[in-house]
Amino acid sequence: MNTSCKETRTVRGYVLLLAACQFFISVTHAQRHDTVRGRYVKRYPDHLFVYPLIKQRSSNFSVQRRNLDQRALTFRPNHAVSMGVGLYVFDVGVELAFDVPIDEGTSTMFGTSRVRDLSGLIVGNNWGLDFFTQRYEGFYVTGLARIFPNDNGVAIRSDIALRSTGVNGFYIFNKKKFSLRSAYNFAERQFKSGGSWALSGTLNTSTFTSDTVVLTSRLRRQVGVEKTYGDLSFTTFSIAPGYTYNFIYKHWFLNLSLAVGPAHHWIYYVDEANQPRYDIIINSFIDNRIAIGYNSDRWFGGISFVSLVRQVKFSEFQVTTNATNTKILIGYRIPEKGIFKKRAWDFLPLPQALRKKS
Repeated sequence: MNTSCKETRTVRGYVLLLAACQFFISVTHAQRHDTVRGRYVKRYPDHLFVYPLIKQRSSNFSVQRRNLDQRALTFRPNHAVSMGVGLYVFDVGVELAFDVPIDEGTSTMFGTSRVRDLSGLIVGNNWGLDFFTQRYEGFYVTGLARIFPNDNGVAIRSDIALRSTGVNGFYIFNKKKFSLRSAYNFAERQFKSGGSWALSGTLNTSTFTSDTVVLTSRLRRQVGVEKTYGDLSFTTFSIAPGYTYNFIYKHWFLNLSLAVGPAHHWIYYVDEANQPRYDIIINSFIDNRIAIGYNSDRWFGGISFVSLVRQVKFSEFQVTTNATNTKILIGYRIPEKGIFKKRAWDFLPLPQALRKKS
């Protein structure tokens, strides 16, 4: 795989950022003996985890006429799921996955998307951060009215590219009786059903580019608009209140999380006359998470789904983006021995005083 110098620097930056954040968690949130939390949540600091996984991160967007309840056109990428292996060692989680080749017939009908996706997830006792940079090039639209007898009702737009960069975060208020990590990275196990109020937030930028316009004459007829637009970019900032709950039955669990709140968007787009336009709007942001699975002292596994929805309105249009992350895994905890008892910060040249705190 050929990697440009810029991409190499990006990967190196993420690694350093993850290591710094992990050290920050350990030093400032050092784990103390908590009798209340111990009755509800169990940690596994002396185990390493290994697990095979199947996952798919994707990002689609839909376009419809503004303020009218008409059918939206959804642009989807056509790319494969990824298969690989995950490892939680030295208190750091690492996942390595590779795309599974898609079927040639599917590629012929819907085109092929080119995807670059770099991400990192840090989860503490009561907060988490998800850093990401993604680029999807090549989309398709289905369900279009047929014009010719052999028309399959599909429009392939290999020229459209979507790039998203930013950070998503959440904060849990009830860390004594609730563990979000038990449902998503299995670093802990929750014994009793319980939930917590939460805050979810995002700061990211999405940029759409195309060789021509996003809505061709055929697509405009489907949406019911006269105008069109070319490039589009918007930056979103949002803090949304919500609630998350773990239903526990023996070793089985079901997590449901939802946060909804206002989002501030700074918008730039190119209109049908190829003129740049700017706009500011306050709209909505939705963070929806679902996870179900099994979690015991040795074996664990489950299915998780995360969906982050943003909606912007400009000119005649309403554009909704939906970034999703679906993961299936099954794993086993192994007692740490020898060098594996160390933590990531043990390998850093830290002062002895800080090393004792961690």
